Amino acid sequence: MARKTLDQVITAQQRAINLMLNVGDEDRAQEFASMDPEEYAERKGIEITEPNPTKGALTMARQQKPTRAELEQENAELKQRLESIMGVAAGDVEIVEEEEEDDVDLDDEDEYEDEEDDEEDDEE
Repeated sequence: MARKTLDQVITAQQRAINLMLNVGDEDRAQEFASMDPEEYAERKGIEITEPNPTKGALTMARQQKPTRAELEQENAELKQRLESIMGVAAGDVEIVEEEEEDDVDLDDEDEYEDEEDDEEDDEE
């Protein structure tokens, strides 16, 4: 069974009426015109559904375009990044790399070795 909104059923019904008039079948055109949309849908095997409220909202959301101010802001940020990159490439800006520090405390290693020595002495 096909599913359509009430508006879609009304449009389909009107098209059917116009088609019957165009082919010269005025009796069938009159028959379709005398039906209400629910009767037409039932005769054609169409289930009338509620319109999907989010479908139109999603379409509207996708159609929003950024404002001129937003585009200018993004452009300024991109120019600034490009200038930084160009400065690094030209050697004008020095890249400072942080050296990794070992988290190991040498005093802790000595304590660990002392504990091992004590354990060995206990085993003897």
